[in-house]
Amino acid sequence: MSNMDLISKSEEQLLKSLELAFQSNDLSSLKECHDHLARLYEKNGNYENAFEHFKAYDTLSHQLSTEKERDEIKRIQARFDEESKRNEAEIDKLRNVELKNKTTELEKTLKNLALIGQIGQRLTSSTDMDEIFDILRNSIYALMTVDVFGLALYSAEDEKILYKYFEEKGDPMPLLEIDIHDRMSLASYCILEEQDLFIRSFDDEYQKYLPHYEYVSIGENHDETTHCIVYCRLISEEGCIGLITLQSYKPYDYSINDFEIIKALASYVAIAISNAQKKNIILEKAKQLEFLSYNDSLTEVYNRRFFNETVEKFRVTNTTNLGLIIGDMNHLKHINDNYGHGTGDRYLVEVATILKRCSDTELVFRIGGDEFAIIIEEANVQKLQQIMDLIRHECDRYRFEYVPLSIALGYDIRISEHTTFSDVFATAESNMYKEKGRYHK
Repeated sequence: MSNMDLISKSEEQLLKSLELAFQSNDLSSLKECHDHLARLYEKNGNYENAFEHFKAYDTLSHQLSTEKERDEIKRIQARFDEESKRNEAEIDKLRNVELKNKTTELEKTLKNLALIGQIGQRLTSSTDMDEIFDILRNSIYALMTVDVFGLALYSAEDEKILYKYFEEKGDPMPLLEIDIHDRMSLASYCILEEQDLFIRSFDDEYQKYLPHYEYVSIGENHDETTHCIVYCRLISEEGCIGLITLQSYKPYDYSINDFEIIKALASYVAIAISNAQKKNIILEKAKQLEFLSYNDSLTEVYNRRFFNETVEKFRVTNTTNLGLIIGDMNHLKHINDNYGHGTGDRYLVEVATILKRCSDTELVFRIGGDEFAIIIEEANVQKLQQIMDLIRHECDRYRFEYVPLSIALGYDIRISEHTTFSDVFATAESNMYKEKGRYHK
């Protein structure tokens, strides 16, 4: 079975699967079908269909992500509600003079837990990393004392921890990149050992985590070091994607309740960052597909589809003094047949580069295998002839090891509103073929 037959068979099976998923309202299967079809069409060069299926995939991804996010938020909220009930019951037991301080602390925790839900909603509604950090930073600073604060992203593929945001006493610090296998790093320990860290007094506890470590200041303040330290991992469905750290110069500055609050916030931050990363991936893929929809993948000039849309735009605006240059490469079939399509591609790329450089316009198109077009606004005969002379001169200067680099050129100008662009194209193409005939005599 040929490659084309396999592609056609795959397309047929995927379309059937798509129909079945639609009938059963199976959103996950629908998303997967659109994803596979987008990849199939993209691989086959059918960028228009690829783009349509990718948009459908994007919409379903967002819908499913939103549903997962809503379920995760409900789960976290339920955990908070359960914790709140336990704390309320504890407060009822502790309402006496001897345990007033404990009661006050628990009441403070309840108040903070109520804020966590509000902060979480704000975090998960954003897909911008800077905004996510600002919300997190401002929230934590309002809740507790912070001397050193950082948010890091972890790449399992690169095995690197990158502190995207890092500050001491509110001042930005140089960003750090840490190898995951660095045994002198608490961040690495936290991720490798798959546990969050709450160190009340570093001097008393560091040997448990870093037995050979001599502690020094983490920032620019060499007179003070951090002693009370919290590290909380950011866990998403993809695994650990980073961590946040809170540190204080004073030992025992954070309570177990503070640690639980940071862990709760970390759950929301993980959702927000995961959504931001997915959005960036989708946007990048959309840009790639959009580029391929309007650009020739080999030469990176515009393609025939965009040429037709551009012509239609000028038709609607009834633009005059619009110049059109049609070019057709010489020798390309001979080059492909005798030296291979890889060599032919090199010729095509060089011609496209020369056309862009000499025409001084973005409106350069590859409209066929070896055929190019250039649209020039506010054109006149002298201007078009100068451009064509410059193109011929640049082609003559370029030296390939096989045959000369050459392109036959013809032009026409739409001067009157009554002249159709089809007529202009026909005249330019006719003039190009006349030059091609003279070239091959």
